Amino acid sequence: MATESFHPRTFSIRSDGRMLVSAAVEPLRVREGDTVRDVPAALTVFRIAADGRLTRIRKYHVETGNDWMFWCGMVPLEV
Repeated sequence: MATESFHPRTFSIRSDGRMLVSAAVEPLRVREGDTVRDVPAALTVFRIAADGRLTRIRKYHVETGNDWMFWCGMVPLEV
């Protein structure tokens, strides 16, 4: 399943095994014909089905400046 980003280096799976978040750690400039576009670093969220298949839910762009996003994780929120 594509993350629609480059250099996915780290990921985290929610404790119930139903969600995966992949972190693409840095932006990349991509040439498309005569133009160049920026593909930002991102967190891509997937649903994990009972059979293990992934469905891409959403992608969140992350501004990293001159740094890399080296890690992603999940923490439970108590409401």
